[in-house]
Amino acid sequence: EAPTGLPEVREALFREARKSTRSVAWLGIEDSLIKSTQRPKVILGVKTIRALNLQSAKEEPVGYLVLSYDLDTLHESFHHTEGGSQIFRIVDGKGRVLFDPEPDRVGTLSTVQIAYEDRMAPVRMAVDGVESVVMVRHHRESGWSLISIIPVEAIEAPVAAIKRNTLLT
Repeated sequence: EAPTGLPEVREALFREARKSTRSVAWLGIEDSLIKSTQRPKVILGVKTIRALNLQSAKEEPVGYLVLSYDLDTLHESFHHTEGGSQIFRIVDGKGRVLFDPEPDRVGTLSTVQIAYEDRMAPVRMAVDGVESVVMVRHHRESGWSLISIIPVEAIEAPVAAIKRNTLLT
């Protein structure tokens, strides 16, 4: 059942952070927990602060440090990395797009279905209806993946020109 109000959403996020084995649980793109924000969606990280319970001799959560990262800042950090036909996309651990050259894709589910695997070896597949070569680099600490997408046509264009020029001479 989906949380209905801010307290329920906050508790669901904290529950997810408590289960994480990472020092900071980067939860990905979420609704902002700040009511008066101009940014309804943010990249959310939660650090669970723990203390030792002397009676049980176990660590227990005693607080949370919430990190709220602006999506526009992430876009500004990566948009200049675009080069030619190659597209870079960053997705969170749930497959939601955190960065894409097309801002309308941010927050949607990635169309690349191998986002959870670490595939530095190129894979040929259709992405958004375009035959492409895809490579994925998974970051274990954040749970995010960097996806590189290059249309096959862009790769084959220089070879086609050489082939055409060689056959004509």
